[in-house]
Amino acid sequence: MRRQTTSRHRIGSRKNRRTASRLTVSPSSSCGLVQGASGLVPYLVGIAAFCGGVVGVRFGFEALAGSERLAVHSIEVKGNSRVRREEVAAYAGVKLGDAILQADLDGAALRLRRHPWVQKASVRRRLPDRVFVTLVEYEPALVVALGELYLAGADGQIFKRLSAEDGIVLPVLTGIGRDEVASRPQLVAARIEDAVQLARAIDAEAASFGRLEELHWDADLGFSVVTRPGLQSAAGMRVYLGLSPFDRLKTASAALARLRQHHREPEVLRVDGLKNPGRVTARLRDSSEKADATFIAKAR
Repeated sequence: MRRQTTSRHRIGSRKNRRTASRLTVSPSSSCGLVQGASGLVPYLVGIAAFCGGVVGVRFGFEALAGSERLAVHSIEVKGNSRVRREEVAAYAGVKLGDAILQADLDGAALRLRRHPWVQKASVRRRLPDRVFVTLVEYEPALVVALGELYLAGADGQIFKRLSAEDGIVLPVLTGIGRDEVASRPQLVAARIEDAVQLARAIDAEAASFGRLEELHWDADLGFSVVTRPGLQSAAGMRVYLGLSPFDRLKTASAALARLRQHHREPEVLRVDGLKNPGRVTARLRDSSEKADATFIAKAR
C-alpha cells in the first residue's frame, strides 16, 4: 500500500532552505530607500554646483589673465647703476606683453640675484600693467688677488671677477690663497674686512702715506702696504705694520713727517716691532750710508 504524499515539508528540508534564502522586500522598506535617495539629491546638486563654479572661476581667471589690459606694459627698475636695464629684463624673465597675473615674481627676484652685481632684488606688480624691480648692488671696496683678480665688498665677501669693462681702480689685497677661500671662507672674509678697514685708515692719512696701491697679508708677519707718496713718484714705498696695523699707523705717519723735515724719502718703513712697537726703522731711497738705515730711530 502506497504512502500518501502531502505538501508539507519538514523543517530544515532542502526546499525550505531555498525558500528561506530569498530576500523579501516589504512595501515599507522600499519606501524608506526612496526617501533616503531623495534626501541625497540636495547634496549631489550642491557638489555639482561647486564643481561647476570651480570650473567657471578657472576659465574666467584664464580669460581675465590673458586679456590685453592685464599685460605688462611697463617695467620700472630702481637701484641699478652697474646693471643695465636689458640685463634686468633678461635675468628676471619678465618682458613686455606677458600676462601680469601669471608672472612669477619670486622666481624673477631669485633669478636677478644670480647677476654678479646684484646683492638683493625684489619684484612686485601694480595692476593693471606695471612691474617694479628694486635692486641693491654690491659696492666694491677692494680687489683680491687669487690667481685672478676679484672684487670684494666692505663685509669681506668676494662677489665677482674683475673685468676691464668694470672700470674699477682699487687697492689690491695679496697673500690669500684660493684654497683658503674654499676651506675657511669665514676667516678669509674677516681678513678681507680688516684689509678694507686698513685701506680706509690709510686713505685718511693720505697726506703722509700717499696713494695706497697694495695690501699684503702674511700669517707670520701681519700686514704690509705699498703706497705711492706722490703722483710724480715712479717707485712705491713699502710699510710693514705687523699684526696690529691700526695701532701703528700714527707712529708710521709721525715718522714719515719727521723724515720729510730732513728731506729724506724712505723706500721701506718698518713699524712692526713686537718688543718695541714704537720703534721705527727705515731704508732710505738712493742712500749708501749705513747710518741712514736707522735714521728714524735716532731722529725721533
